[in-house]
Amino acid sequence: MASRISNWRSKLSKRYRAVIMEEENLFETATYRYTQGKILLGSVVIFLTTVSLTILLVFYTPWIREMIPGYSREDEYQKQQELLSKVAILEDALIQRDSFLASLQRMSGDPSGASTRKPVEITRSEAAAEESAIHDHDHTHESNDFAQESHSDHETVGAPTYTGSREAPLKQVVIESRKVPSLPGTLRLIPPVEGVVTSAFNLKEKHFGLDLAAPSNAMIRSVAEGLVIYSEWSDQSGFVIALLHPGGLVSIYKHNRVVFKTAGSQVYSGEAIAAIGNTGRNSSGTHLHFELWYAGSPVNPLDYFALN
Repeated sequence: MASRISNWRSKLSKRYRAVIMEEENLFETATYRYTQGKILLGSVVIFLTTVSLTILLVFYTPWIREMIPGYSREDEYQKQQELLSKVAILEDALIQRDSFLASLQRMSGDPSGASTRKPVEITRSEAAAEESAIHDHDHTHESNDFAQESHSDHETVGAPTYTGSREAPLKQVVIESRKVPSLPGTLRLIPPVEGVVTSAFNLKEKHFGLDLAAPSNAMIRSVAEGLVIYSEWSDQSGFVIALLHPGGLVSIYKHNRVVFKTAGSQVYSGEAIAAIGNTGRNSSGTHLHFELWYAGSPVNPLDYFALN
């Protein structure tokens, strides 16, 4: 071991001379004397100096730091953490939304909570034609109502249709003195269609809404402004449309012949959203099955509006 160390020292201390000469006349222009130890020491010093200067240059020069792959600034790290937090919040919101939509599908008449395919797709042109005929439909029935009012009291009048204009006055009634859930804020509801109540709200029989009979093709209107959150076909309930109103109130319209709005559409109070029909296995005739859900529970629609 000692011999190896002595040999290593002797190699490092061995002297060398480098001579630079002219090629033509072999004239010496420079001479350099060195040892292997000095070369090694000089290489280490140069390496450490280069590393130190590089570190200082990167630390005090932001634009150089950004060019280094994998190097992240502190503010970028904070942004990444904020984005990760927002992504986690969005994932929770999506889970809640999926749960809400599954519950809504079950309320709409599809017990499985799974999407079902429509037997026949309603073309956009048909829905547009139905909606464009709303104004003419309202105008015609207004003149018919005026003629009906002139008839005698003994004359029998058929089931009324909704004839109010888009600016129809809002109606609200409190039934007797019993307590009913109050609507959020200043929200007021109008009837979805004026017709005859053939089956009333009954929690014991699990009939969570009203059955309203009205003539074929009567326009069904939104009871308040809101957002369409469901517009699909259900085997049991036919064409179903559901709206989310301010404060978390949900209105559901079942057994429609055709729906005019798709999920994500904004509607205003009194806007036509569907035409009354007789679709779905649970339908026994042309009528509208209308439900109101508030705070996750069904409520009696007659507690919030009156039918003529």
